[in-house]
This record gives sequence, C-alpha cells and structure tokens, in this order.
Amino acid sequence: MSQQNSMVLLEDFVIQSERNLRNGHPNPSGSFSTLILRIALAAKLIKNSVARAGIDQHLGLTGQENLHGDLVKILDAEAEQIFERILAQMTNVYLFASEEQDFVVPQFSEGEYIVVFDPIDGSSNIETGWLLGSTFGIYRKTSAKPFEVTHLYQLPSDMVAAGYIMYGTRTVFMYTTGNGVHHFELHPEINEFVIINPMVHIPQNGTLLSANLAYLFKWETWVQKYILTLLKTQRYSQRYSGTLVADIHRLLHEGGIFIYPGAKLRRPYEIDVITLLIHQAGGFSFSGRNNLMESTPTSLHQQSPFFAFGPGNLENFMAFAP
Repeated sequence: MSQQNSMVLLEDFVIQSERNLRNGHPNPSGSFSTLILRIALAAKLIKNSVARAGIDQHLGLTGQENLHGDLVKILDAEAEQIFERILAQMTNVYLFASEEQDFVVPQFSEGEYIVVFDPIDGSSNIETGWLLGSTFGIYRKTSAKPFEVTHLYQLPSDMVAAGYIMYGTRTVFMYTTGNGVHHFELHPEINEFVIINPMVHIPQNGTLLSANLAYLFKWETWVQKYILTLLKTQRYSQRYSGTLVADIHRLLHEGGIFIYPGAKLRRPYEIDVITLLIHQAGGFSFSGRNNLMESTPTSLHQQSPFFAFGPGNLENFMAFAP
C-alpha cells in the first residue's frame, strides 16, 4: 500500500467517529460531521489568506476598532468573513458568535448547534509572519428561547466539539468531541488534513513554562510568588510566543505550564475551548482557584485569568491561588 493510500483523512475520521458515538451526539444524518468538515474548509481558506497576506498587501489595519477597542487588522477581518460565509451556509447552525463581535448571529431556527470562534488568534504576530491560530467551539442549543445569548452560557464539558487551527510552517487542526484529542495536519500535495496522532496525551512531567515574564511584577502578588517559586526549582525553561494556540499546542505535546494571569482572554471563544482540549488530553485548567471545567461564562465576552497544566505540573499551585 502506498503512503498516500494509507493516510487517514480528516473526513473519513470524522464520519467514522460520528458513527461510533453512542452518547447523545449527532444523529445519523451526518450533519455534525459536515459542520466539522466545513470548519476545516474555513481553516484551509484562512491558511491561504495568511500565506498571501504580504503578497496581497493585506498587512496592516482596516481603520476600524472592534468592540474591545482594538484596532482591527485586515487579516482579522478576512478570517472573520470566511468563518461567517461558511457558517451561514450550514442549516444545522442555530446561531454563531465571534470574538470580534458584540452580538450573536442568528441562523436557522431549526438548527441545533451553536458555534463560537476566534477567527485569528495572535494578531500582534501578523506583520512578522509568526504563528497564528483560530479557535472554535460547538454547543447544542439549550432551549427553545429564540436566538438568545444565554445559549452560550454552558460548561466547557457541554461542548460537543472544540478545537483550534495553527497556521505556521505546517497547518495544524486539533479537535475533540469528548473522546480524546485528535491531531491532524494539512498535506501540502493533496490539500487534505491527514491524521498525525489519533489520541494526544500531555506528557506527565513537562519542563516548559509559558508566560510573558516581562509583566511578572505587574501581576498579583500571589502569581509573582508562584512563578518565582517555579523558577527557583530550575526545572523549567521559559517559552512564550504571544499566540495562545501556539503555546497550548506546545503544552499538549511537551507538557508543562501555561500562565496568563491578566483578565484578557475570553471565556466562550478562547478559554473554554482550550479548557476542554486540555482536560481531554489529561491536563487541568483554572482561573485561579476555580476549576474552569466546573464553571460557566456569565457574559458574551467574559474575560478571565487562565492557568493550564500538564498532569504532573500542578505542584503547589493551589497553595498560592487565592
């Protein structure tokens, strides 16, 4: 059998996984599989936009601000439009919400899924051609209430799927449907996502510490003490990219600790998506003392500190967390 014929494509994997599910996930119509595969299509299109951003002179700003007061970059806007176009075609999508918008977007009243996404993670790295990403989460609608934002106020464990795409030297597609974390990469010759690892497990005792230590003495005192304690052990080497997806991808594969103490990351689009992936790969995540797997967001753009750990890296964290 040739190497190409032995590859497991994302499409085949997703369809077979849906057939195997027996825990209340999608019905035999295949609509859930189609939704995952359409998100993968969005990833391919965004990957092309990222690769051509300099050539097409699509670096820089649009001249507009988003709801957070951040200046919108051209590539942010392009990725947003790609996600919106893809999801607008999906009749099984009840509504969707973007990290860039201050409202939910109603779709089809008969739809059963709510999709949240951050179209471009790591926007500060766009001009330098550094790693970028996208995140997505899928919930079921919770009631017959018409297109309300409260449909998004669910536990991370209520997601029927969560994942991210990383754009760099390779285009990576990571996702979970609650049965482990699956790692795919885009094959450059056939333009299809092929499986790399069907079941990702975070290494037990990683030695990487991912935090922007330039802000160390601007963080709360307990965070400073905790990080200084870690550094004194001389066990950890420090790595930080400025792109959440890239730092979490490293944690999933090499283990260690990710720390973002400032309340900037947003629950529905970033933190909760990553929380489910971390949990499914054997790790832990907290907003401080609170276990994020056991809490729900209370607003569309709720911000929170975020701490993620490999299975053997909790150490004395709870002794420091207030």
